[in-house]
Amino acid sequence: DGPRFRTNCTFYTAPFVEQFSSSTTWVGPAWPDQNGEIDDCWNRSDTLDYFWTGGGTTAHYFGTGPSGDHTSGSGGYAFARSATPFSNTADTEFRTPLIDLDTLQSPELTFWYHMYGAAIDKLRIYIKASGQPAALLKTINGQQQTSSNASWTKETLSLSAYENDTVQIIFKAWRDGTGSFTAYQAATSIDDIKIDEPTTCPIPNISANNVTFNGADITWSGTANSSALEYDIQGFTLGTGTRVAAANRAYSIGSLQPSTTYTVWVQDTCTSSLVSLWDSVSFTTLPCPPISATGTVTLNGTAITGTSSTTAADSTVWFWGDTTQDTGSTAQHTYSTIFGSMNVYQVVYSSCGSVDSLLHAITVCDTMSIVAANVINGLTVDFNTIGSQGTGLIFDWSYGDGGGATANSAPSHTYTSSGTYIITLTASSLCGDTIVLYDTVEVCTPVTLMFTESASGSTFNFTATPANLTNYNWDFGDGSTGSGLTVSNTYSTNGTFTVVLTATDSCGTEHTYSKDVATCDPPLGNFNFNIVSTSSNGMTVNFFASSTGATQFHWYWGDGTNDQGSSPNAQHTYGVISLQYTVRLLLINDCGDTTVITRSLTEVGMNEYSTALDVYPNPTLGYVQLEFSAAVTGEIELYNAAGLKLAHETVTEANDFKLDLHSLPAGSYEIRISTDEQLWRRRILKL
Repeated sequence: DGPRFRTNCTFYTAPFVEQFSSSTTWVGPAWPDQNGEIDDCWNRSDTLDYFWTGGGTTAHYFGTGPSGDHTSGSGGYAFARSATPFSNTADTEFRTPLIDLDTLQSPELTFWYHMYGAAIDKLRIYIKASGQPAALLKTINGQQQTSSNASWTKETLSLSAYENDTVQIIFKAWRDGTGSFTAYQAATSIDDIKIDEPTTCPIPNISANNVTFNGADITWSGTANSSALEYDIQGFTLGTGTRVAAANRAYSIGSLQPSTTYTVWVQDTCTSSLVSLWDSVSFTTLPCPPISATGTVTLNGTAITGTSSTTAADSTVWFWGDTTQDTGSTAQHTYSTIFGSMNVYQVVYSSCGSVDSLLHAITVCDTMSIVAANVINGLTVDFNTIGSQGTGLIFDWSYGDGGGATANSAPSHTYTSSGTYIITLTASSLCGDTIVLYDTVEVCTPVTLMFTESASGSTFNFTATPANLTNYNWDFGDGSTGSGLTVSNTYSTNGTFTVVLTATDSCGTEHTYSKDVATCDPPLGNFNFNIVSTSSNGMTVNFFASSTGATQFHWYWGDGTNDQGSSPNAQHTYGVISLQYTVRLLLINDCGDTTVITRSLTEVGMNEYSTALDVYPNPTLGYVQLEFSAAVTGEIELYNAAGLKLAHETVTEANDFKLDLHSLPAGSYEIRISTDEQLWRRRILKL
């Protein structure tokens, strides 16, 4: 035979399968070649002491290795072989060809192992991507089977992190050489290596870690790199929560509520057509951690700066004590309208709801200036300090008569007698400043100025009160003036006049009083009367007054009754027919002047009964006929029950008159007929 040599192998494209059953590429150790042979595209690190080789059950020592391969029981497998039973501790590597995983969505490595042998230490499986260092996938420690006939064990490892990479799988076996002669019993064996899509997508095993008041780290076991994660407050229906895409079997959730139980669901996506069942885990966030407000304030005149040193505060609000506020860990404010003792509150908040406050007590001083004023009313003086400026001002008053007041900015004081008094005001501020002011006040006994008057025609006599004042001056309202305690004035025209009186008290204060007076012509006049009718109901008499200057006519009928009004004409019915009645008429003008006219009914003559009136039909359905015993000239008026005039007619030398009521609704109406000598009133019922 010629010399053996190896050509460079191209990389394999997944899926990749190796069953170690080809007798031409996998040859077990035999005489004279004790190293055996492996596939030219695989690589082993040793061929002398402890090395990987192919072969079957006759190729390894007793007390180690399987009784047959995993594939068929009679095929081949790869195993790590000790060259002699006296070998020391050692390790050996076994590498696959380069395998391109780009064709797989979720690559997965499966293989079967048989680890029977007292000198087996461990088996480690690594993966090496092109250009990257090898990464440990799995460690299997110690002897795993107890006899050669024991079943092979399957191992499944996810390679989804290496999707689209070109990789090598490295199997590295360790031998324990401390057992002397048994060191050869270290035949770690592998078979049926496969890299392909997974056939099942396992349910993820979820855990919640690093739970805080507002977040948690979610991790889970599985083989997929792509997963769906959904979470919300415990009790939500899957599909209604917050769903996100997660990678590499881990996701950090944030912006959670404190002291709240959440449920997280996870579903792995192993391939485009292969997903796991949903699995869940619940956890409760921690309570919102408390915060403690710390900070300082610095006052410079009327300007203040607040600085917060609170740990874990998300916001700070400063309440300056003068109804204003600012936000920020550092804030400035200048006092301009309110001064004195201030309670500055620093309130800190955390995003999860914790809050704390800190009180800073300060005193802000304003420039001090004092203004004092007073208002005198008789013996009473009202003091005030309006316009004064200062911080926490306190006022101490001395009234000059032995009295005083403390801590009052606007006191009132009543003196017992007239006089001039010295006022002392001592003002002090909270900041220690003091100002003293002096003033004088002159007070007098209160005065109520007025006057009385009496009139005789258009001449009025006036008397002022009280009589102990000076400078009595009068303005009579008609252009005339006068002076003195008592005065008189004759008005040349009728009318209303405003009389103004001024006088001065002993303090020099001028007082004023005014009142209206009126002048009028005296009312003059007389009245006549006639008897309209007599019947079983009594006697009706019409009265006719004539007057100049009168605006009110008050009739006193002599039977204990009266009528008052502005009409000069009136009608009265006496219950008892008699002429022994004395009638008084009061004629009253606008000034209240009164003239009384008195007459007796015995003055009546027979001619008072000269004209009689007949009204029919009554009740009526439409027309009403009026018939007079003699021709009359006068006014005919129709009124409804509410006193509203409905019709008015004038008749001249008429003996009769027909009144049409057809258009009026049914009801009670009154007909009034008036002449220069007589007045008739008749009640009509319209059906």
